[in-house]
Amino acid sequence: KLVAYARENNLKIVPLCPYVHAQFKRHPEEYNDVWFKEEA
Repeated sequence: KLVAYARENNLKIVPLCPYVHAQFKRHPEEYNDVWFKEEA
């Protein structure tokens, strides 16, 4: 639901939870549009 909400409202997600971060890394093609990645 969070990802759908972020997409509907044009928001980005900072995955602080280790499980969520792992999911985002495992499936970047699914989450790249909502994944906020800090620029180095």
